[in-house]
Amino acid sequence: MAGILGIGTFTSPRRRDARDFHQVTNETIQAMARSQLPSPPDDKAWARREDGDWHLVDKPAPEPPVEAPPAPAAELPPAREHVVLPGETLPGLCLRYKTTARALARANPLLDAKDQGLRGIAIVRIPGDGPTQPVTEEVNLARLRASCPGLSLSEARFYLSDAASVEDAIARARDDDAWEREQRKAAKAPAGPPPRSAPVIAVAHQVPVADACEAPGAVDAAPGAVDAEVVFEPTAVGDAVLIT
Repeated sequence: MAGILGIGTFTSPRRRDARDFHQVTNETIQAMARSQLPSPPDDKAWARREDGDWHLVDKPAPEPPVEAPPAPAAELPPAREHVVLPGETLPGLCLRYKTTARALARANPLLDAKDQGLRGIAIVRIPGDGPTQPVTEEVNLARLRASCPGLSLSEARFYLSDAASVEDAIARARDDDAWEREQRKAAKAPAGPPPRSAPVIAVAHQVPVADACEAPGAVDAAPGAVDAEVVFEPTAVGDAVLIT
């Protein structure tokens, strides 16, 4: 019938060997063998030789942990500064920079949170990030005069007109102020004593009257005069004085 239908000879599938269903890998066998061995010391491990025996070997030294490089520190935003202009108040700064008087007092130790007029405060540090004060000529003049309190308004304008930046103007003004202080200090120093002229010391000695009369400018000897006349001659300082 099979030939009639053209299906061909029917053969049943070959049964697989039952041992094929129980095949395990070499790693599994070794793991099972190690499980029957006693626990090795902490620094040892079981290893199988080529002959099938097991023996203890040293464990490889653990690699030191690789430390991850430290994360770069987050860059803090540059501190903002506000130059106090005439008429500005503490509540106005709080509204402008959306902060509180306490926060401004913590950032500025000299600022009094109860003083709304900002008396004695020239520059205020603003905590946090946000808008900054626009740079105008009035702001630069106030910053320059705050850094150099002795400058007048006209002097501050001169330094700003002659400098490349407000920082350059501050440096020049400070240099000039230091020079002026040195000059005033030198002018107040006491003057030294006037130079002393060398004294003249006269040396006296006796000469005969006849010689003295013959000298230019000599006067006639009075009756009863001694046979000698004292003549004074100037000499330099340090010479001995001899009177004969």
